[in-house]
Amino acid sequence: DNSATPLRGAAAELRGLKEAEKEHLDLPEDCWGATICVLLKDLPDILNGDGTSESVFRTVFCLGVLFLNLILQLSLLFWIKLYVMDPAIRQAQDVYHAYHEHVFDS
Repeated sequence: DNSATPLRGAAAELRGLKEAEKEHLDLPEDCWGATICVLLKDLPDILNGDGTSESVFRTVFCLGVLFLNLILQLSLLFWIKLYVMDPAIRQAQDVYHAYHEHVFDS
């Protein structure tokens, strides 16, 4: 019965993985940690057809908050570039232009 041998090996490997010592890490208590939990627990349950209405709501809510978080972060980067970096770069270019005219064109 050679077909049972690979199954026994896989079962033994699975038992070994379950019994092995594991390092437990805390997830961050923010939308990123919540999304990691949802993606690892709730989403597979939903895709298998075992999800409840609470897990569907939790998944949609966490992904929505994550999307909103990303939009806000990208918006802040854009506004910083537009209202802080661009004027500062322009001012540095104007100062260099004035210096160049004074030193080399006089």
